[in-house]
Amino acid sequence: MRRFSIRNKLFVSFSLLVLIALSAGFYTFYSTTKTSLTTTIHSELNNSTALIANLVQAVAATSIENHLKSIAETQLAMVSGVHEEYLNGRYTETEAKSLAARLLLRQDIGSSGYLYCFDSQGNVPVHRDKQVQGSNLLAHHFVREQVRLKTGYIEYRWKNPGEAEERDKVLYMTYFKPWDWIISATAYKSEFTYLIDIDNISKALAPVTFGDTGYPYIISTTGDYIYHPRLTGNLYTSGLDQNFINTFEEIIHLKQGTIYYQWQNPGEDALREKISIINYLGDYGWVVGSSAYLDDLYRPLTRIQQTFLLIFFAYLLLVLFASYGLSTLITYPLKSLIAHFKDQAPIDVQPITGRFSHDEVGKLAGYLNQFIDKLNEHHQALTTEISERKRSEKALRESEQTFHTLFDHSFQFIALLDPDCRVCKINKTALNFHNLTETEVLGKFFWNTPWWSHSETLVTQLKDATAIARSGEVARFEAHSTAVREIYLDISLKPVLDDTDQVIYIVAEARDVTDVRRAGLELQQAQKMESVGTLAGGIAHDFNNILAGILGTISLLKLKRDKGQSIPEETLFKHLDTVSNTALRAKDIVNQLLTLSRKHDLQLASVDLRRIIEHVCQIAGNSFDKSIRIEVQTDSSIPVHADANSLEQVFLNISINAAHAMTIMRPKGEPWGGILSITVDKTFVESKTGNGAGDFWRVSIDDTGVGMDDATLEQIFVPFFTTKPKGTSSGLGLAMVYNIVKQHQGFIDVQSKKGIGSTFHIYLPVCQQETRDSVSDDFNETLELGEGLILVIDDEELIRNTASEILTACGYQVLTAQNGEEGVALYQKHHQEVRAVLLDMVMPVMAGKETFHALKTINPKVKVLLSSGFRHDSRVDEILEAGAVGFIQKPYPLYSLSSAIKNALQLQKVP
Repeated sequence: MRRFSIRNKLFVSFSLLVLIALSAGFYTFYSTTKTSLTTTIHSELNNSTALIANLVQAVAATSIENHLKSIAETQLAMVSGVHEEYLNGRYTETEAKSLAARLLLRQDIGSSGYLYCFDSQGNVPVHRDKQVQGSNLLAHHFVREQVRLKTGYIEYRWKNPGEAEERDKVLYMTYFKPWDWIISATAYKSEFTYLIDIDNISKALAPVTFGDTGYPYIISTTGDYIYHPRLTGNLYTSGLDQNFINTFEEIIHLKQGTIYYQWQNPGEDALREKISIINYLGDYGWVVGSSAYLDDLYRPLTRIQQTFLLIFFAYLLLVLFASYGLSTLITYPLKSLIAHFKDQAPIDVQPITGRFSHDEVGKLAGYLNQFIDKLNEHHQALTTEISERKRSEKALRESEQTFHTLFDHSFQFIALLDPDCRVCKINKTALNFHNLTETEVLGKFFWNTPWWSHSETLVTQLKDATAIARSGEVARFEAHSTAVREIYLDISLKPVLDDTDQVIYIVAEARDVTDVRRAGLELQQAQKMESVGTLAGGIAHDFNNILAGILGTISLLKLKRDKGQSIPEETLFKHLDTVSNTALRAKDIVNQLLTLSRKHDLQLASVDLRRIIEHVCQIAGNSFDKSIRIEVQTDSSIPVHADANSLEQVFLNISINAAHAMTIMRPKGEPWGGILSITVDKTFVESKTGNGAGDFWRVSIDDTGVGMDDATLEQIFVPFFTTKPKGTSSGLGLAMVYNIVKQHQGFIDVQSKKGIGSTFHIYLPVCQQETRDSVSDDFNETLELGEGLILVIDDEELIRNTASEILTACGYQVLTAQNGEEGVALYQKHHQEVRAVLLDMVMPVMAGKETFHALKTINPKVKVLLSSGFRHDSRVDEILEAGAVGFIQKPYPLYSLSSAIKNALQLQKVP
């Protein structure tokens, strides 16, 4: 072909194209015809198979219905006869119904069929199954249909107890109106094969053929020929060749569909390919098929092939002459076009010049010119677009790299969840925290991942939060986890919405706020200690007054003793009362300072706000300048859900500020003093500053101090802002107050005028629960007597001797030890007689904790009463949890110790 001229190439090309076109046309026509014919064959065979199946189903349904109808009507007649006997007085109605039920239940239908009755309300008076008899079956659809019809034939699906799956079931029902009985005869459809009239089916199928030799057939899954025009009996006993038996076994195994196989009917010379389309009647275990030889069905295609070959050769000769002429006409203008493009550069193609006729080649030249112009334009645009796309792809890669860098190296734990809250993506920070891999996390529900599974509380919190996020709102809470180490996490779940406001993703973030939280607690503790420092001067003054009273009284007694003067009993008792009362007052001051300075987490409970305010006023009265008068007005009970210690800090900080405003902050030369007023009332508050509407307790703390202007008032809750002299305040007091009140779901209003004073209104939600006292008083003035041996272990001789004398006065025998090691030795020797041990917590040689465990080793049921000058000690809690029976705080008076020992001895079980 390379040496051929263009004309010859066109001639050969046209000839080949026509040859190919004719061949393709014939192939297409032939294939289409064959496909259509195949479709028609399949359709006819399918229709035939369906008609045969429907015929069998119709014959079977008619036979079954008639059979069940006969049974049901016979039983109706029987029930009517029994009812007639009842009407004639032979039976009572109960006896008649019982007799009719027995007669009905004796009737069997097939292998598992039976009769049963129920009334128009679905109640079952007669049934073979005793569990069903007496029940109501109206919940079943077919029962409701029976109640509606009362008579007639019904088909439905059912599964008897113990069976694996539902099967087709039929029933025929009659209605006995006098007793409102719907009498139903029922059985599985597959049990009525014997009722089907095979002769009628054979007569109906005998005339049916497909092509010259095709026919229908029916064979059972056991190999019996139900109908076949040439075969009878059973597949395995009819003497067929094994290949034919294998074919039928394949048909029986397939049950439904299309099968091709080799077959030779009796009297035929050779095997031929055959097609069968089969269907399965599961109720009867029959395979219905329609079969025919393929060469009979495709005979029309052979005639089509012969006709086409004649047409093909005639048309080919005509085309050869036409092709030669056309190639000559087209050659010359094409040569011109080829010459034009031969020397053109591929990047910048020039338009075609010269004259062309107005035929297709001329138009082609014009279109090529237009195409060349467009091609040049698109080439320039494509060059620009490629450059821009390269820049965009580079920027996208850099953006993705930046995103992944930020995502994976963020200090926060970040996860992307799908709408079902399964983890789609997780950053490396979260994985590295727990040493996990993506495969251990991806695809799991967020709350089932290893970060939270150790805590049911965390799982519940996450489920609640994800439910909020799935509703389209942001959820946020603080979680406490101990999976790897103790950590506090600020967790937020933010929904990502599409254009229809549907949630498509949820972004879960967790930020480690452990250090922030601890810093906040430490800052709060520092502010407490600042308050203690502020109160120190006043407390020292009050404490010195107490010591002056004690020392003065004792010095008077010593003076009279030194002078040999007798002291009247009344005077002696008066002095003793003075020392006792003054010492108790000192004890209260120490307890107040310990409570105020104690560091602890926020623990909310139902408490009485009145007791908290009284405690604050007691501290203020002991420490504030005496020029300040404190006035308090409260209700008898003020229940709030709060942390008592934190609220004490709130009221004390505000009171200290008020005291400063009436003393050290007054201008030089202006007298100190004023009124600090605290009042509490209940008020209803509308929704404000994020709090819902409801009843609130309003605690108003009012002073007559220097007051504040508007500029100062706007900044009082800003951390580190203070108007006090430099070095006297950290500026954190009111910031802490604001945060604590907010944590209690409350808020603060402040009014102040320069030179007049300030009023702080603290609003706290009313609590409906029963309150408990925030401050307990364990002082008891009843002396509890007892007997037995008590071991006192304390390193302070004064305390040891005092406890021994108190217990002796109460009727006990006492052993004393000056340290833990000596106490353990004494207990080892006398543990059979020792009823209880009074154990000091802080001692040399062996501390209280080690001593307790040594005592428990000797006697696991030992009763130990702890004593210490400071209750809020983690070691005290550890020993109480380990089995100590109680705690008494030093200094303890006579009555308190006698009561504590009595309570310890009365305990029956020691943990």
